Amino acid sequence: MQSEKIERNVFFKVSRNLTFLIGVFAVMFLTSCSSKPSVNEGKQAVSDQYKPYAKVIDFQKTNGVKGEGTYEMDYTATLQFLREVCTGQIAGEPMVVLNQGPCIAVWGGTIREKGSKTKIQGRLLFEKTERGWRLSPM
Repeated sequence: MQSEKIERNVFFKVSRNLTFLIGVFAVMFLTSCSSKPSVNEGKQAVSDQYKPYAKVIDFQKTNGVKGEGTYEMDYTATLQFLREVCTGQIAGEPMVVLNQGPCIAVWGGTIREKGSKTKIQGRLLFEKTERGWRLSPM
């Protein structure tokens, strides 16, 4: 009777551990084979572009196109500026600079107050790699 109880406990412990391991491997497999980058990966990419000048307080994916080993994600985001900066575009690329002298005079930028917010939109290009998706220059 006692040995039967021990065998049953061992069986349940092994069964529980095996179920846990199968679950872990399933999650790892599914996340490594994702067919497109997540919205969080898009938000992180935009956050990285504007550090340390602004933080992303809202991010929405508006569209996406899957290519051969690539994924284009269109988005809108709201930025909140962490300091007074000058924003604008140079050669079609968004720029944030601290030196406000040339901001207005040279390239028609806008001075943003600390704490102010602005809505932006754009497109991110991701490449599929062995370890998942990574941001690629467009």
